[in-house]
Amino acid sequence: MHKTKYYKRLIQSLALATTISFLPLTATPVYAAGWLDVVRTGASAAIAYQQFETDLNKMDTSGRNQYFQEIKDKYGVYSNWQEEQQLAQIVTRLSNAAAPTNPDIKRRPFNYFINPSKDFNAFCTLGHNLSVNKGVFDILNHNTDEIAVVVAHEMGHGLKNHPKKGAYKSMNLSMLKTIYDAQNPGYLATIGSNVVAANIQNRGITMPQEKEADNVAFDYYSAAGYNIGAGAALWQRIEDKMPTYKAFFLGELFAPSSHPGESWRRDNYAKKLTDYSKGHVVVDAKTGMIKINKKNFIIPVEVGDMSPKERAYLIAGNLSAVYHNNAVIPEATIQGKYVYMGKQPIMSLTPRDNGKKIIDTLNKIR
Repeated sequence: MHKTKYYKRLIQSLALATTISFLPLTATPVYAAGWLDVVRTGASAAIAYQQFETDLNKMDTSGRNQYFQEIKDKYGVYSNWQEEQQLAQIVTRLSNAAAPTNPDIKRRPFNYFINPSKDFNAFCTLGHNLSVNKGVFDILNHNTDEIAVVVAHEMGHGLKNHPKKGAYKSMNLSMLKTIYDAQNPGYLATIGSNVVAANIQNRGITMPQEKEADNVAFDYYSAAGYNIGAGAALWQRIEDKMPTYKAFFLGELFAPSSHPGESWRRDNYAKKLTDYSKGHVVVDAKTGMIKINKKNFIIPVEVGDMSPKERAYLIAGNLSAVYHNNAVIPEATIQGKYVYMGKQPIMSLTPRDNGKKIIDTLNKIR
């Protein structure tokens, strides 16, 4: 049942109880007094719900820019020109990619900022107001493709209206808890705002909504031209870095009650990578072996702080784009320090790579 209908039913039921309670008033005063408490509670419920719904709708529409400023004041703004430009470009590309299926993005374009928290987290709240923690840029080593996955996920929450649904869900629980204490207008006026505030960082978002946001994120970032394997690579990186950055991987994004595990999310994105390639490209999650047409291609070497597995998903993402975009698969060549297939870059060559062997293998199994 829709939350609005639920609360209207609640109020209507309490109103009916009011009518019934007056019938035995003189005959059974003790029993009637109990019903009078229900009457008062019903009135409080109606006022609380009306205030809540008013606040919620305002924060989501006409008051969203004011709400955005309040969020910035609450969490603080981290200023770095390079990272601000990187985020701006990502939001613009993803918004353009999402717009054909989400026209509301034109009416309410995303507001966004970087906050100074070093935790790996981001959130999208009411009114398409979005923030990315500084920790995301640091832990992902400013990898644009992987940061785009994080932002696309949060935009998915916003475009699927998850923050508002989460607020209604929390109101459903919190109203029952607070209703008997809500006896004065000043207190009642704060209920809606408090529930919304509690949902700023995606609290109240359910496991199905998290999975939905992951799935639509793939659609957004792939349509925007980011690496097809970036989603799988992102979650592989988090799994790789968990021992080192465990203190920064706490919080809502990793809450097991509402969020899928890292391995599940990686494998979900990896399947989408394979589907995007029309079944031609697969990464073995255990070994990091990239397979093309069921034949072994390569286990990449580690580069910098990027593990062979994380790198495998990014290389496989480029290969996936080749099979998705071409009816006739182009020949692999070496251009400078990169392997290409047609105009699509596939991978960079390290001093430990045998470039000739790589392109010979690729051309043999492509």
